[in-house]
Amino acid sequence: MTKAGVMGGSALAHSSPSLQDVFISVYGCRKFHPFAPRLEEIDITAIAVMMSQTPRFGGSLNQDYSLAQHCVLVASQVSEPFQLCALLHDAHEVLDGLGDVLAPVKQHFPELVAHGHNVQLAIAERFGFPWPMPDEVKRADELLGWTEMRDFGLGGHVPAGAPVLQERLEAWPREEVLQAFLDMFNTLTQFSADPSGSL
Repeated sequence: MTKAGVMGGSALAHSSPSLQDVFISVYGCRKFHPFAPRLEEIDITAIAVMMSQTPRFGGSLNQDYSLAQHCVLVASQVSEPFQLCALLHDAHEVLDGLGDVLAPVKQHFPELVAHGHNVQLAIAERFGFPWPMPDEVKRADELLGWTEMRDFGLGGHVPAGAPVLQERLEAWPREEVLQAFLDMFNTLTQFSADPSGSL
């Protein structure tokens, strides 16, 4: 079986599909072409569901804390013009076919960074937010990252003086995370989405 077939397939009868044709299967039995993103394939319900089921830090935390909750909390820390960007700043991690590659590893593979960036650019174009990531979103992302490590069992790796929230974090039930993510998205855009449908 070809690599494309393992990932979700492109036509399995072809032994060497072009990168343009390679697709992965995503939530809702949808297709997404990560090497040639098509805007009509970028679906917010699929993104929200997959992010709500994707753990932060590769599953190393001591609570079931998801990528979607992280993004909702990052969005709550930035001003309104940047909230949609903050809410979707990690969306490429469920569409690029790579998942949440941890930063200490990813920084040594610039081609992985470039691939994720390309997918994220398509997501930004689809929903109309600025990319590359604005500095305000970067700061909020860092703030939540250190706070998550402090509160979910990796506190020994948080350097002295790292920015953290005063309040302690708790993981929310997955259904609440999904609804919070979609509610925030619906508030910030002209689109409308729910867990049982698509745009």
